[in-house]
Amino acid sequence: MGVQFVLLFLFIFKAQVISNNGIASLPSLHADLIGQGWATDPQFAGALVVGQMTPGPNGLWIVSLGYIVAGPLGAVVALCASTIPPMLVLPIDALYRRFGSLPGVEGFVRGIGLAVIGVSPLVLAQVLQGSGFDAGTAVIASVAFVLVLTRRVPNIVVVLLGALAGVLIYR
Repeated sequence: MGVQFVLLFLFIFKAQVISNNGIASLPSLHADLIGQGWATDPQFAGALVVGQMTPGPNGLWIVSLGYIVAGPLGAVVALCASTIPPMLVLPIDALYRRFGSLPGVEGFVRGIGLAVIGVSPLVLAQVLQGSGFDAGTAVIASVAFVLVLTRRVPNIVVVLLGALAGVLIYR
């Protein structure tokens, strides 16, 4: 049937509203787009790589994903849907400054953050499985994870090293 652009907009908008940074929207988008049959795990991986390699905010990987699943119009829809939530930050920030110290609000914010952290490994495992998980994949992913944890190697270098390792292992 193909991608329904209004639904694509709503999926991306929802994912951006409930996430706290560019990559945190991955679990929600993964569930929605895979569930609709609009995207595959390798497409998600490709969009993430493009997002890491290009300059600008790391949330722009979503525009690449929109392009991959629905062409140029999908990229425009993704850009619009991912731009609106940050514009809501100012009024939400004003409310948070006023009511953020209330225990219920503090608990709500902490719970959302912990839930995203809890869901992320499952999504990562699904993405890795969809790409043909084997010993080489485990090595590349593990080394990349360690390099990112050190915070001494720029993300773009980690991605390029991963690409080089992929070429050497899978040629």
